[in-house]
Parts: sequence; C-alpha cells; structure tokens
Amino acid sequence: MARSIITGIESRLMLLISLTVLASLFLPPLVHNALTDKTPPIVAFIRAEAINSPIYAGESLTVRITRKKVRDDCPVVSDRQAISEDGVIFSLPPASHRGGPADETIVDFAYPTFSSMPPGKYVLRVHLEYTCPGIDIPFAYEQPITPFRIKDKT
Repeated sequence: MARSIITGIESRLMLLISLTVLASLFLPPLVHNALTDKTPPIVAFIRAEAINSPIYAGESLTVRITRKKVRDDCPVVSDRQAISEDGVIFSLPPASHRGGPADETIVDFAYPTFSSMPPGKYVLRVHLEYTCPGIDIPFAYEQPITPFRIKDKT
C-alpha cells in the first residue's frame, strides 16, 4: 500500500515537472507576444505633393506628405524611384531615418535627384518599411505617387 502511494506521488511529481518544463518553454513567447504593441505606425496616407517643382536636375525635390501616424518608435527605410514620362526608372538613393514624430500630420521631406536626369515630367514612387520594436515583420507602405517636373537649364 505504501509503495503504491509512493509510486502515485512519483508519477504526479514527474507530471508536474514535465508541465513546468513545457510552461517555461512556451509561456514566455506567449506573454511577450501578448504584451508587444502591434499597432501599425501609419494609419493612412492622405497625400504627397511636390512643393518646389519644377526643379533642376541634381536638386532635391521637396515633398509635403500628409499622413495619420500613431507611433514614433519605428525606424523607417525608404526605397525611392523617379520614373520619367518615357518610362525610364531612376533608382534614387535609399534612406534610413527615425520616421518623424507621430503627432505631426504634415512633414516635408527632401528627395535627391541626379544631375543626369533629363528635363521632363516624372513621378516619385517611395516604398517605406517601418520596423517596430518586438515585431519581426516590418510594416510596408507605398507613399502616394508624387508628380514633379525637371526643367531645362537653358
């Protein structure tokens, strides 16, 4: 009788140890996931407009971006392209930055152009990826397309 009681206690103890090991493996990621802020940094892009177009090739294009941003703790990387009316794609230098404050709905941002870009009509396309703390997958956005012109130097 005593032996069966001891065996019962041992098996319950082994079950408790097994459950403790399983909980220590699975519980921390679940708690971390539950406590991580998964709010996207940008709720909506409203518009983007060139405020200094037309420009000369090689000058920076200043774009006024209107958006609803709710987080400012997510650094952003941007890939930019200027596409001519003939369909020629100019890959502009990418940039990494803090992303700006969440309470500002309007921001002005300067995009460099190349001196080799011929005069004409263009559109600026900007792909943004925000990386927020604790989240492995970045939030990706396409900024509204911005038309602009490069003028002839003559």
